[in-house]
Amino acid sequence: MADAIVAVHFPRGTLPVRGGRCPLDGEEKIRAEDLARVETLAHELGLFGVENAVERKIGTTGTSASVTLPPELLARLGVKPGSSVEIGALGDALVIRKAKRRKR
Repeated sequence: MADAIVAVHFPRGTLPVRGGRCPLDGEEKIRAEDLARVETLAHELGLFGVENAVERKIGTTGTSASVTLPPELLARLGVKPGSSVEIGALGDALVIRKAKRRKR
């Protein structure tokens, strides 16, 4: 088995991972630890696509637009009413994520 960089494909992209390739038949192998690490990174980068998507209508609160969020999703992200979040666009997707703590 020769050392090789193996491409691991996900629904929304590909990541390289250290692995091996058989010189006889080209079969590729990846250590379980390396696969776990690349899967974690793929989740962080959103390469699995949107998980547990729910449809919501955009409403209004005063003069601002608003969207209600299901409690299960808030719990999964570790946020609650009053928590700080970051909101932005990623391509054609609206992204809401837990705000990173700022160092003082």
